[in-house]
Amino acid sequence: MKKLNLRLLRMIKHSKGQNIAILIVVITGLFTYTAMNSAITNLETSLLEFYDLTNFGDVYVQMMHFPESEVHNLENLDNVKEVDARIVFDAPMITGNRDEKVSVRIVTVDKYENQINKLFVEKGSRTISNREVLIQKQFAEARNIDVGDSITVQINGVRYPLLVKGLVSSPEFTYVMEDEQALMPRPDKFGIVFLERDFVGLVTGMKGIYNDLVLTLVDESKYKETEKLFENRFDKYGIIRLIEKEDQLSNSVMFEEINGVKQISGFIPIVFLFVAAAILSAMISRNVKNDRLVIGILKALGYSNSQVLRHYTMYAVSIGSVGGVLGIFTGTLMSGVMTRMYLEFFYIPLLKVKVDPMNIVSAIILTTVFCT
Repeated sequence: MKKLNLRLLRMIKHSKGQNIAILIVVITGLFTYTAMNSAITNLETSLLEFYDLTNFGDVYVQMMHFPESEVHNLENLDNVKEVDARIVFDAPMITGNRDEKVSVRIVTVDKYENQINKLFVEKGSRTISNREVLIQKQFAEARNIDVGDSITVQINGVRYPLLVKGLVSSPEFTYVMEDEQALMPRPDKFGIVFLERDFVGLVTGMKGIYNDLVLTLVDESKYKETEKLFENRFDKYGIIRLIEKEDQLSNSVMFEEINGVKQISGFIPIVFLFVAAAILSAMISRNVKNDRLVIGILKALGYSNSQVLRHYTMYAVSIGSVGGVLGIFTGTLMSGVMTRMYLEFFYIPLLKVKVDPMNIVSAIILTTVFCT
């Protein structure tokens, strides 16, 4: 077999132009596969960890009004584990430029800690009181707002200066848009701010009344049953809509992006590897036809069919392996860059960039199978 191996090296050297072309195709395919898969694995893993840490809500209910006296009854509803009653509405933020329109979504929270959709403090303090505010970090950075600064929000025609106590992130707003009709996030024009519940109730005249509920469930698979129970019992308070976790705007966009990239990362490399396999097939077919006399001599010298077959198969595998290793290496290096690119649109404070061995193993198997 040593003679055949030497001949294999000569074959590769003799057709190095074609080999380089195949290498480029294989490298591109494996680079795309590894980089995109690693990036999306990092994004999905970090997102789920963030949800788990902050107790991401299972059900979101928008209502006309919901009295505080009914919160206890809601907590006793079958399959309901926890309840957070809130006041949520949009309000204009006053800036130095009269022509600039900036709005914020005000979400009420407990002054110390909320049990559902807990706020992850990036800077400053979580504790707030009257006229103190927590601001979503992306919005704060886009507006150059820092802890200790003051912002002015207009509520019911009255302007309220608010002291910034902390910059935070919330699992409910990893992807921030005004509504489903918005095309892209506008972090400098729209953001999320969190105010103390009693203060907002006082200035809006909604003390003891809420218009938004967040629930966690004992069993998420029984959502439909819980939805019917909720509607039957509390429809008199003007239910606008119930939103399951999968359909919550931020979460839905996040997983649509994750699933979309997974599909692309599975399709594009296959196309490149099909092209590489087709080129290799044509090259080996031509070599076998040209080597008919040599193959006859090899058979006469005692080489078996399997040895001759292995000789030509190794030609394809060697090129595919080199291209695969280079593609996987460069893709792994670039996965961190691609992961951070997602932070331009999605914000996950616990984002972890790491190499998934399964992505590397599957990439090696992929290129080996196609080349063989």
